[in-house]
Amino acid sequence: MMTIRQKSSTEFSTEPERGLAALSPVRSGRSLTNQVIDRLMAEISSGRLPAGHRLPTERELVEGMKVSRTVVREAVAGLKARGLVVTRQGAGAFVAPPPKREDF
Repeated sequence: MMTIRQKSSTEFSTEPERGLAALSPVRSGRSLTNQVIDRLMAEISSGRLPAGHRLPTERELVEGMKVSRTVVREAVAGLKARGLVVTRQGAGAFVAPPPKREDF
């Protein structure tokens, strides 16, 4: 969840309540989708987004990273393909539990 604070009569600032580093504008250059994937992977691997926790909403990611909804959707699909995220219709995207390791 993000809070919106008015800076002046025409400017607004969004601040992530959870303090996720991922929710800052993405720079152009490399693929925006890959940059979003990298940031979310960093949040997951650092433990700031632990297994079972919901990712920020699509809207929070769009506003925080200053990217399009399509970029966010592609990034979540990429994380899902890597097995890092599971999605639940109507509930959002959640960090997947670590894969089970089986001994030989």
